[in-house]
Amino acid sequence: MKRNSINPNACSEDSKKRKMNQLESSESSSQFSIENTQLEIVHLFDFHTDEEFSTNHIMEKFHYKMRSRPLVPFSLNFELIQTFGTEAGGFMDYGDTKNFIVHACYATISHKLNLVLICDPYFIRGRILTFDLITRQFSKSIYLNSPRCMCIEKITPANRSLHNEEYLIVSCKDGLFKFDVKCLLETYSQKKSLIWKNDYYKHPNIISSMDIMYASSKHRQDDNWIFMCNLSMDECVVDILNARTGQCISKISDFSHPPHGIAVSNSERFVAVVESKGSSIRIFENSEKPTSMNQRDLPMTNHHCEWKYVREISFNEDMFQGCYIQRLLAYDEVSKNLIVCDNCRHLLSVYNAVGGHLVKAHQTTDTRSVFSFSEYSLPHAICLNEYTGELLVGNMEKGQIQIFK
Repeated sequence: MKRNSINPNACSEDSKKRKMNQLESSESSSQFSIENTQLEIVHLFDFHTDEEFSTNHIMEKFHYKMRSRPLVPFSLNFELIQTFGTEAGGFMDYGDTKNFIVHACYATISHKLNLVLICDPYFIRGRILTFDLITRQFSKSIYLNSPRCMCIEKITPANRSLHNEEYLIVSCKDGLFKFDVKCLLETYSQKKSLIWKNDYYKHPNIISSMDIMYASSKHRQDDNWIFMCNLSMDECVVDILNARTGQCISKISDFSHPPHGIAVSNSERFVAVVESKGSSIRIFENSEKPTSMNQRDLPMTNHHCEWKYVREISFNEDMFQGCYIQRLLAYDEVSKNLIVCDNCRHLLSVYNAVGGHLVKAHQTTDTRSVFSFSEYSLPHAICLNEYTGELLVGNMEKGQIQIFK
């Protein structure tokens, strides 16, 4: 019986042919798949640009929370954890003049530069002291003519594409200024770092308090608003300025007495004001409807800045009602609480902005007497570090800044 012999070369050639066919087949199917994929590309068009809808506002809140560091509320424990400033600890003892604070009347924080800024209008002609936010060590001084109050225009997700710096808006005897704060600290040149100046707010016009509200989806990205309590005796108003230009664009005038303290909510979009006389916090809201997307780049009109009185939070007290009281405000975006610094009664009070009730009060002296002095008396400047939950309070008697946790 004969057996068929198998040629190994032929077998190898058949194997190669099969592999080649498989490769050609896979290439053909791959090309077909690519062609099909190209044919399946879908182009999406937005047909809602001319309609008024709130989706953008919701997405803006979502992106803000995703990109921002988590906020920490104030604990309400009023635990004094640290003190910095005048090391000598005496009102008339100058000690180290670098750290010495005569009158800490206002405070704010630059998170980009990690600095605490303190207004001291009575040190010689006046200055702003800066301290390291972490170590509390003195950093530098900015010499201005009697700085009274200030705020920092921060970098937000909405305006990050427009600028990557923080700006200092400060009220002095010489007027209202906006500086590039980093340039100001590095060069010591007010001329180089100056963005704008408003001469209308020169002395005798006095700004007692200010805060900034950032542009929402309804407005241009660079249309942030500065709210300022104007202590002019001619009119009882809160002036609203465009932070980009420094020009007054509107006013809130629904007051019986000159407004003294102010705080804004960038999440709830309201303005809280406490008068120099009276016994309540007045809340104002913007009545504007959502703006369509194709109107966002239009110039801002006065209608955009119409703020209406909506409710008040009563202090439920008659004491000092007819007296001039220096009260300042800070708002906690997480707990929705308003923190009131009462210089006259040596008191720190916390009110819920939603319910309007008193949450907690912390007496900074052991007596309600105005003429009594103690370690914690005469609270004045107040500032909340929203990323640590620390409350910074200026001690007017000691010339120090106290940190409560």
